[in-house]
Amino acid sequence: MNRVLTGDVLPAWFGAGEMTVAPLPSGTNNDSYAVQGAGGRFFLRVYRHVFDRDRIQYEHALLGRLSAMNLPFAVPAPLPARSGETLVISSEGARAALFPFLPGMHANSEDPAQLRACGAALAALDAAMATIDLPAASAGLLEYGAFPAVHAAAPDPSEVIAGLSLEEKERQQIARILDSLAVVAPWLAAQLPGQIVHRDLDASNVLVVDGRVTAVLDFEFARPDIRALDLAASLAAFGGAGWEPSAEHWRLAFAEAYLGRLPLSRPEIEAIPDLMLLARAASVLHRAGRERMGSASRDDVRARAHALLRRAAWLEDHGEALVRHLLSL
Repeated sequence: MNRVLTGDVLPAWFGAGEMTVAPLPSGTNNDSYAVQGAGGRFFLRVYRHVFDRDRIQYEHALLGRLSAMNLPFAVPAPLPARSGETLVISSEGARAALFPFLPGMHANSEDPAQLRACGAALAALDAAMATIDLPAASAGLLEYGAFPAVHAAAPDPSEVIAGLSLEEKERQQIARILDSLAVVAPWLAAQLPGQIVHRDLDASNVLVVDGRVTAVLDFEFARPDIRALDLAASLAAFGGAGWEPSAEHWRLAFAEAYLGRLPLSRPEIEAIPDLMLLARAASVLHRAGRERMGSASRDDVRARAHALLRRAAWLEDHGEALVRHLLSL
């Protein structure tokens, strides 16, 4: 076991001999561990790529607020260490937080009933976050509405594009997309309602038991932004690239459940295609910023650039039909 964890991270919560630790499959941003202590089961997160203390503390403050609300599911509210702090920084600079163990399996995006449950859960979460006012402090995580400034380490999209191993035609297509979004995104941010949003809800961030959402996870990207961005980004994540936006297609069950609980205005619905594209483009630039900081690969950035091109092609064919269907709900 990592000596940093056993040396001066876990002892911040547990006494000697009070816990056992096992590594869990880790995501792209953190290392994860299952901890069994005298008080039960816990989940330890070691932030691998987030070094901004204010950003982590903002996430913890938001989770603390949400956990005190009467939500129909749990959120991973961080547990205070013996010092009273929820963020523990080791002598070697590792940043860690401990959370209660939350039961459940990751949502199945192929199950229409679970899609509906996830859509309703996101609507409930967004309704709750709309009532929370927290000062957003993060130098490394900016609003998508401020596009193209979505990552402090990648302020110039043209440099990002030039650094990718793409065909010239692909580079030109991406340049046109980013130039268009650089105009559209600030306008949408100025015109559409804003609030704290999750910004990263997909099947991997939802836990389900017997078809019921038991927990929503991973709030490290949550911050004030365009409200409708949450539906747009999650609709793309849950829908995949190939579904048809027709009234019969079950993949729109996510949007139907969301809008049934939290209706959006007509201008917000009409902006959904632009916001879907914005979420994908922001992913490219955010990962490029991570690559410049040494915490992502160039291949990963290129893969996200290709995903952006696929999303743009899909929206070109289906965006108008999608809006018509969403307006009919």
